Amino acid sequence: MTGQPPPPASGTAADQSTVSPAGITLLAGVGRAALSNWRRQFPDFSARVGGTDAHPLFPLDAVEAWLKNHEKGVGP
Repeated sequence: MTGQPPPPASGTAADQSTVSPAGITLLAGVGRAALSNWRRQFPDFSARVGGTDAHPLFPLDAVEAWLKNHEKGVGP
């Protein structure tokens, strides 16, 4: 036994890095209101992959790609 947990089951949110709304606002350098507007106004904004309605989690890679595609503040 190696002492390491088994890998997560395929297809679960645990397979990928996720980010909270607070993390997205930090990545983009915006406030919560801007993120709320993006989620409502842009149908291509990433769907929630975990968390709860009050504390959603989004796939980090998809959020970073969306921010870059929309020129919303991700660094180089």
